[in-house]
Formats: sequence, structure tokens, C-alpha cells
Amino acid sequence: MSKKIYVLPPMVANLIAAGEVIERPASVVKELLENSLDAKARRIQIDVEKGGLQLIRVRDDGVGMIKDDLMLAPEPHATSKIKTAQDLERIDTLGFRGEALASIDSIAHLAITSLAEGEQTAWKLYRRVDAKEYTLEPAAHPIGTTVEVSELFCYAPVRRKFLRSEKTEYLALEDTVKRMMLSTFDVGFVLRHNQRLVAQVRAGQGEADQDKRVAAVCGDTFVKNALHLESHYEGMQLWGWLGLPGFHRSQSDLQYLYINGRIVKDKILNHAIRAAYLDSIEEGRYPCYVLYLTIDPEAIDVNVHPTKQEVRFTDSRLVHEWLVMTLRNALQEAAQVKIAVDGEPFAEHVVEEESMVVSADHQPHYATFPRLSTNHTVYAPAFEDNPHSTDEILALCHQHYALLKRGDQVGWLDFQKCHQKNVYDRLLRAFRGEPLKAQWLLLPQTYPFSGYDVSTKFIVQQKLVPLGIVFDWEDGILTVRQLPALLRDGLNSAVFTAFLNAALSETEESTPWLNAIVDHLQWPADYFKKMSFEGLRKLWSEVAYVPGIEACIRWVTLEDVQQEMNECTV
Repeated sequence: MSKKIYVLPPMVANLIAAGEVIERPASVVKELLENSLDAKARRIQIDVEKGGLQLIRVRDDGVGMIKDDLMLAPEPHATSKIKTAQDLERIDTLGFRGEALASIDSIAHLAITSLAEGEQTAWKLYRRVDAKEYTLEPAAHPIGTTVEVSELFCYAPVRRKFLRSEKTEYLALEDTVKRMMLSTFDVGFVLRHNQRLVAQVRAGQGEADQDKRVAAVCGDTFVKNALHLESHYEGMQLWGWLGLPGFHRSQSDLQYLYINGRIVKDKILNHAIRAAYLDSIEEGRYPCYVLYLTIDPEAIDVNVHPTKQEVRFTDSRLVHEWLVMTLRNALQEAAQVKIAVDGEPFAEHVVEEESMVVSADHQPHYATFPRLSTNHTVYAPAFEDNPHSTDEILALCHQHYALLKRGDQVGWLDFQKCHQKNVYDRLLRAFRGEPLKAQWLLLPQTYPFSGYDVSTKFIVQQKLVPLGIVFDWEDGILTVRQLPALLRDGLNSAVFTAFLNAALSETEESTPWLNAIVDHLQWPADYFKKMSFEGLRKLWSEVAYVPGIEACIRWVTLEDVQQEMNECTV
């Protein structure tokens, strides 16, 4: 049998690598710009002719290269970014594979001119047509590097057949430059096409400079309809511009996402962002955002795809849930602010057949709550007239009883009953139209919830969503993703079971199923004991106007108090 396995010639191997890395002119520009940014450039100029098919020239003022490094630059797997296998575990540069220049050189004419700081002479490296060896000669050039790529795919004419028109290829290239412009704000960019200035942005780090650049790339309308976001958690930082639900587009052309300054297209992050806008943007429309995620390089793997646009997370679930929670909360708070400014507290429209509600700007979301009747008035007390303002809490006994002093009277205050009445009152007001602050859970809570037909899910949604409870229900498991703070510590599967039994047995009256929720809440035994006295006083002050709250007090004599004090914490 004759030999069938051969080692590919270097040129063929490079062409295969080029097929993975270099798809079109935009791919060349992306690779060259990443090299310039890794070289600490502060100004980058991109000149393009005929959509990048004839010429791509990228010039930067970075650190440059000495003669010996320049000779190695276009060699396969030659890189200054990593040296050992351990370096792959903590990549903090945009490039690291050492494939880009070699791949470009295998399909086009490549020339590199560079001068490193401290060197007297700049050098130009290029290969003459049909020559196998590089030519290196002195050149005139300021500190930095210029890379010229001409006659793209001249050595791979089959690939050139698959390119689109000059205009289409240029638009893709321009989009790539825009994305790189947003990847870092302390670098200036200039883009010229066919010797015509197309775009120019100056370096800047202040908020005003950042807004200007985002407006230059995404438009003033986006900036005016976006909120600034910044959040930190477990060593991660998320910041940027988040488009309001009312500002959306028919295509995903205003979606910019970066991890550690790297442009990414990540399914996990995209799903998290889409989930944050769940039911606030109709099907077929796309939210707009410019978001930056900073994370420990050891927590991600960027060595996933040759184009370096995909990443893997060591804990993808944590990142996903944190993004959903953070973005949801930001959109919710923005919606509440907008409602307050507009002076239209809640939409008149009541949703009959959907789990979502419709806000004043006609964008459905879970953040605001429907009004059930137009004649309901939410009572907003003036706290300066609080009847409990002079009450004193002296001690806490038997886990949830407090010794209360009011003037010359003393009494036992049942904080558990007090809290239950407060929860009931706030849930009732939320269901009738008063906002109840809720937050998305970083780690969703799950409860067994089997034995019910899936058709009852609508009934559960119709009554729980206005309370700020958002959940999934599948295969006998109820997964709660958003909760109002006052329910978080006492929630359990018995609450949902009792709630559904009560909800199915009544029509419009809310009392039975609200009572079912409150009666089955189970707070930890030391829930109130862990509160500071200031926290207990604040809670008592907040429930001043809850109907029937005085029933939580049993007034006693001093003799009764003395008998109980041995078991109290003073």
C-alpha cells in the first residue's frame, strides 16, 4: 500500500489558517487594529481603497518593533503576547495566537514598516511578487507601525469569488472600525475610504468624551434614549449604555458587547441581555446597548475560536444570572423614574390575557403594576404625623415579642403579626396599583410544585406578576427569578400551594389568596432577633398606618413585664 499521509507545505497550512481567520477585508482590519491596541497605540489611522479589496493601511503610534522582531512578525505562530502554556490561562491582550500576519501574508501582499522607541532607524519588511524570502530595508517612519495589505486574496482567487460587492464589503469593514472605536475611549481613530475622510474620533476618558464617541458611532438618539449603567459583583464589573425598552430597532445593528475590551459574540451573554428585556420588547424587535464586562482573565477562556470573538466562562451560570438581574433592575428603576417624571403613575390599560403589564409608554414589562379599578386611591401618609414616632422599643423577648413603651404605658408588641399585617397591606396596595420594589435574584429559588395542570399557570401569573414575583414553571419545579424584598426571607413551597388553592376557589376578591400567602410565610426563628433595635424601631414606624396594626400590641402592667424580663434580651 502506498503512503497516504503527508505533512502539508507551510504555504498550504497558512492558507487553511487564513480561511479561519481572514474571511473578508473587515477581518483584516480587525486583526490589525487589535495589534495596534496591544502595542499601546494612542492614535490609529485606517486608509482603505475599494472597500479594502485593493488596499488596507493601518498606521499607529504604538511602541513599534525593532529590526529582529520585525523579521519574525509574519512568521506562523510568532507572537509577543504569550510565551508559555500557563500564559493561555490569563490572557490580557486582544491578540495572542500569532496567526494573523502569517495568514494575511499567505493571501495578499503584505508590507510592515516600524520604528521602536530608542532606535535610530525604521525598517520596512515586505516580500517581492513571487519571491519566497522577505526583503528588509531602512525606511523613514515615526515611532509606531504601519501595515499595508494590498490585492487581498490575490494568492487565493477562489476565496475572492465569495466576496460581496465593494460597497457591501466596505460597510462590513466600517462596522468593524466602529466596534473598535467603542472598545477603548483613550485611543483616537481616523478612517478614510478612497482618500475621503469618513470618521474621526478623538481620544478622551471623561463622561462627556465617552458620550460624544458613543453618539458619533450609535447616534444622538441612542444616547438620549439610553441609561448609564455601572454594577460590581464578585470581582466583575458591568458598565455602559443600556437602551430603554421604548427605543428598539428592527435589526441588531446597535448591539455592542465587550469583555475586557474584546469584541465578543457570546450566546450566554446575548441570552442574558435578551432575558433582561423579556416581554418589554415585542418579538422581532431588538434592544440597543453598548456594554462592557470586566472580569478576571483567569475566569474566562478566550482560546476558543480563531477569530477570538467567542469566550467560555468558568462559571457561566453566575455570569448569566448576574447580568439578567443587573440589567432587569436597571430597566425597572429607569421605568419608575420615567413614570414619576411623566406624571402618569400607571397605565389605565389592564391586561386580561397576558402575564405582563403595559407601562405608560406602551412598552410591556414586569417592572410596573396594573391598576384594578380607577376609583382606588393609594393612601400616602405624612410621616411627620406618625402616631408611633414617640414609641420606644426597650427589649426583644421570645424571638419576636418586643417590649414597647408609649408614654406611661408598656405592652408586648408581636413583631411577627406586625410584619404579617405589613406584608399583607403592601401586597394589597401593590395589587391595586402602588409600586412594590422588587429585585431579580442572582441565584433563582426553586420549589417543588407538582400536581397541578399547566393550564393553571395563567392564574398564577395573573396574580403574582403584579406583586413583583416573576417565575418559570416546568416539570413540577417552580423557579422564582424576581421577588419583592419583603417576601424573600419567608418564601417556601407551602406559600405557592396555599396561594393556588385559594386563588382557584375565588373570583375577583383578593383577600383569600393574599391571606394564603401571608399565613404561610415562614421567617427564620431568629429573623427579628438579628435586627438591630434601630431596625425594629424603623419597622414599627413604617407600619403606623396599616389597618388594625394596634391589635399587635397587648398592653400589660409593670408586674407582668417583670415576670417576663428574665427571658428577654435587653
